[in-house]
Parts: sequence; structure tokens; C-alpha cells
Amino acid sequence: RKLSVGDNPFSEEFWKTIWQEFLVGTIIGAAAGIVLGLIVAIFYGNTILGIIIAVSLLLTLSLSNVVGSVIPVIIHKFKIDPAVASGPFITTINDALGLIIYFSIATQLLHLL
Repeated sequence: RKLSVGDNPFSEEFWKTIWQEFLVGTIIGAAAGIVLGLIVAIFYGNTILGIIIAVSLLLTLSLSNVVGSVIPVIIHKFKIDPAVASGPFITTINDALGLIIYFSIATQLLHLL
């Protein structure tokens, strides 16, 4: 929204917005991670797998919110309409980021499964 009304994207308020997006993503990630982690632990009887999924969701959603806030600003710097170009970039980056986070955590804790 701030890009469309012509505000300076790199003002102090921008960094405040990034921090707020990170916190919101962390809260949503924690809630979703706890719920899904408990479901996996109960239905599959594997607590470690539940923890892996919970931590992965927490990290992925936290970072995805930040990516979703920063990518439009970067695209705007290249003089491209952020409303058109942001969707594919954000989706691709978030998907790759989620897979990297999940598989990295799972690989590190594979010996416990």
C-alpha cells in the first residue's frame, strides 16, 4: 500500500513494518506449529516428527511474512509494477524456503526418528 501512495519504502517506518510482519508470522507459525505438531504426535505417535513439523512451520511462516513484505519493495526498485510481479516471486521463494527449512531440520534430526 505504501508503495502505491508514493511513500519512501526505506524509511524507519519500513523497518518497523518488517519487524511487525516477522512478529505476526512468528505468532501464526507458533500457533499452527503447536496445533499440527500435537496432531502429528498424537495420530502418528512420533513426538520428534511433531517437533520437526512445528519448528519448520514456525520458521517458514516467520520468514515468509518478511519475504512477502520485502519482495514488492525490491521489485518496485526495478521500476516494475509490484502488484503484477510480486505473486510469482513470493510464491516461489516461500515454497523453496519452506522445503529447505523442513528438510534441513529433518536431516539434522533424522537419527532421532
